[in-house]
Amino acid sequence: MKIIFIGGNAHSGTTIFEQFLSREMNVLALGEIYYSFQVFIRKEIQNYTCSCNDQANCIWTSIINNWSKSNVKTYFEAYRILIESVHDLYPEVEVISDSSKYPQAFQEIITLQPELILVSKNP
Repeated sequence: MKIIFIGGNAHSGTTIFEQFLSREMNVLALGEIYYSFQVFIRKEIQNYTCSCNDQANCIWTSIINNWSKSNVKTYFEAYRILIESVHDLYPEVEVISDSSKYPQAFQEIITLQPELILVSKNP
């Protein structure tokens, strides 16, 4: 499974670019994954729910359940669980996009060999 990490400043177009990429059949846009992981670290995971109507087949419900079962301490470990959850629920997905805009997170997952796309906005 390939990872595309989309970086850029706020309001630079990273979210719309990620949504554009997700229109491809084998790309799953998961938004700003880093912030979801921070919810887990702060032990606020019980209050975190997905807004979709299909909780049984929801990727975030699956990820949250798997994070809760593990002793995740690093972004790399969280990302590994995220990839396993995506693979279990959507085996046809070949690419995950992450628009976290958090450079340290990118450094932590570099061993997963993600592609990096930097979006910049000319003022």
